[in-house]
Amino acid sequence: MAAGSVAAPRLIPLRAPGHGRAGHEVDTATPVEMKSDSTDVQIFYTLDGSSPKAWRTVRGGENSTMRYSEALLLPPGKVSVRAVAVTSDGRQSSTVTKLFLVSLNEATLRGQKHLQDKVLQLSS
Repeated sequence: MAAGSVAAPRLIPLRAPGHGRAGHEVDTATPVEMKSDSTDVQIFYTLDGSSPKAWRTVRGGENSTMRYSEALLLPPGKVSVRAVAVTSDGRQSSTVTKLFLVSLNEATLRGQKHLQDKVLQLSS
């Protein structure tokens, strides 16, 4: 990486895919983490395939950009996650895109109200 450049975020499922499944095939109970090798950056992302707009997070439906703060659960279906790392002085990494095929995992969600609420919130 060149001096002064910002490392693009990595999108990392925090649970190994099931037998015979690819790394982009996860379920609704698999947390996905975002990390950058650059220090002191904030990560902005979208779940609808649109380009993340740094410093312009969701406000009343204006756009779909969210600021990353903790591992997240994805809603069921095809989810195109796009993310960018941004330094405090405005330098940005390249935008990374990863398409996840997310299956509904009702067994894991049963009895775990906080996970059910997160999945419902993301899928609405």
